[in-house]
Amino acid sequence: MGELKTRTVSNPEFEDLTDLLERARTMAVVVAGLLERPAGLMSQDRVWTGPTAAEAFALELDGRRADLPQRFEAFIDAVTVRRAAVPPSFDVPVSEL
Repeated sequence: MGELKTRTVSNPEFEDLTDLLERARTMAVVVAGLLERPAGLMSQDRVWTGPTAAEAFALELDGRRADLPQRFEAFIDAVTVRRAAVPPSFDVPVSEL
Protein backbone atom coordinates (compact mmCIF):
# COMPACT_ATOMS: atom_id res chain seq x y z
CA MET A 1 0.00 0.00 0.00
CA GLY A 2 1.11 3.58 -0.67
CA GLU A 3 2.24 6.09 1.87
CA LEU A 4 -0.53 8.21 3.36
CA LYS A 5 -0.22 11.80 2.17
CA THR A 6 -0.90 14.44 4.81
CA ARG A 7 -0.95 18.18 5.04
CA THR A 8 -0.22 20.26 8.11
CA VAL A 9 -3.05 22.63 8.99
CA SER A 10 -3.52 25.23 11.70
CA ASN A 11 -5.39 24.09 14.77
CA PRO A 12 -8.53 26.27 15.08
CA GLU A 13 -8.66 25.77 18.86
CA PHE A 14 -5.10 27.06 19.19
CA GLU A 15 -5.96 30.06 17.02
CA ASP A 16 -9.10 30.79 19.07
CA LEU A 17 -7.14 30.56 22.33
CA THR A 18 -4.46 32.86 20.92
CA ASP A 19 -7.13 35.43 19.98
CA LEU A 20 -8.80 35.07 23.37
CA LEU A 21 -5.47 35.55 25.15
CA GLU A 22 -4.75 38.70 23.16
CA ARG A 23 -8.21 40.14 23.89
CA ALA A 24 -7.94 39.28 27.58
CA ARG A 25 -4.54 40.97 27.87
CA THR A 26 -5.88 44.06 26.11
CA MET A 27 -8.96 44.21 28.33
CA ALA A 28 -6.86 43.69 31.46
CA VAL A 29 -5.01 46.91 30.62
CA VAL A 30 -8.25 48.74 29.80
CA VAL A 31 -10.02 47.81 33.04
CA ALA A 32 -6.96 47.93 35.32
CA GLY A 33 -7.73 51.43 36.52
CA LEU A 34 -11.39 51.58 35.63
CA LEU A 35 -12.64 51.62 39.22
CA GLU A 36 -9.88 53.87 40.63
CA ARG A 37 -11.74 57.14 40.14
CA PRO A 38 -15.12 55.94 41.46
CA ALA A 39 -13.45 54.36 44.50
CA GLY A 40 -11.49 57.55 45.12
CA LEU A 41 -14.61 59.68 44.86
CA MET A 42 -16.50 57.43 47.25
CA SER A 43 -13.73 57.74 49.82
CA GLN A 44 -14.12 61.55 49.81
CA ASP A 45 -17.58 61.32 51.42
CA ARG A 46 -18.89 63.93 48.98
CA VAL A 47 -20.42 61.62 46.39
CA TRP A 48 -22.93 59.70 48.41
CA THR A 49 -23.48 59.90 52.11
CA GLY A 50 -25.69 57.97 54.41
CA PRO A 51 -25.56 56.08 57.66
CA THR A 52 -24.82 52.62 56.22
CA ALA A 53 -25.54 52.27 52.51
CA ALA A 54 -22.81 54.64 51.31
CA GLU A 55 -20.16 53.01 53.48
CA ALA A 56 -21.22 49.52 52.41
CA PHE A 57 -21.18 50.55 48.74
CA ALA A 58 -17.75 52.18 49.09
CA LEU A 59 -16.35 49.02 50.70
CA GLU A 60 -17.87 46.84 47.97
CA LEU A 61 -16.51 49.13 45.25
CA ASP A 62 -13.04 49.17 46.78
CA GLY A 63 -13.06 45.39 47.10
CA ARG A 64 -14.00 44.95 43.46
CA ARG A 65 -11.39 47.50 42.44
CA ALA A 66 -8.72 45.44 44.18
CA ASP A 67 -10.09 42.10 42.95
CA LEU A 68 -10.61 42.87 39.26
CA PRO A 69 -6.93 42.79 38.15
CA GLN A 70 -6.41 39.49 40.00
CA ARG A 71 -9.40 37.94 38.23
CA PHE A 72 -8.02 38.97 34.85
CA GLU A 73 -4.62 37.58 35.79
CA ALA A 74 -6.15 34.25 36.82
CA PHE A 75 -8.16 34.09 33.58
CA ILE A 76 -5.10 34.89 31.47
CA ASP A 77 -3.11 32.23 33.33
CA ALA A 78 -5.84 29.62 32.72
CA VAL A 79 -6.03 30.42 28.99
CA THR A 80 -2.23 30.33 28.76
CA VAL A 81 -2.13 26.88 30.37
CA ARG A 82 -4.87 25.58 28.08
CA ARG A 83 -3.17 27.03 24.99
CA ALA A 84 0.13 25.38 25.98
CA ALA A 85 -1.67 22.02 25.99
CA VAL A 86 -3.07 22.46 22.48
CA PRO A 87 -0.86 21.85 19.43
CA PRO A 88 -0.66 24.85 17.08
CA SER A 89 -1.11 22.58 14.06
CA PHE A 90 -1.77 18.98 13.10
CA ASP A 91 -1.54 16.70 10.12
CA VAL A 92 -4.66 15.82 8.17
CA PRO A 93 -4.84 13.20 5.45
CA VAL A 94 -5.08 14.93 2.08
CA SER A 95 -8.12 12.80 1.28
CA GLU A 96 -10.03 14.56 4.09
CA LEU A 97 -9.36 18.06 2.83
